[in-house]
Amino acid sequence: MSAEPDTTPVCAHPGCRRDAEYRVATPDRPVTLRCRWHVDEAWRPHGAAASVTALYGDAPPIDTTRTTRRPPVGALVLGALFVLVVLGFAALAPVLL
Repeated sequence: MSAEPDTTPVCAHPGCRRDAEYRVATPDRPVTLRCRWHVDEAWRPHGAAASVTALYGDAPPIDTTRTTRRPPVGALVLGALFVLVVLGFAALAPVLL
């Protein structure tokens, strides 16, 4: 009894062995198969020049028109608080010394 070989396409990301769910075409690489975890890094640098199609019907759609991610608001707030604390100590230093 011979077992048939597994013909499920695999993600092209180095080291990833997950099943591919998307076909990504970019100007520098005609077709790349990617899983849902690595599809972003395949098309995002190319923006609208990339074409992303799902291999299967249950894969979530990818919107390649949105190329920027939301800014990290939490990090910006913490950075602003740090600057305010440093400026506060700088303003109080002459009074305390």
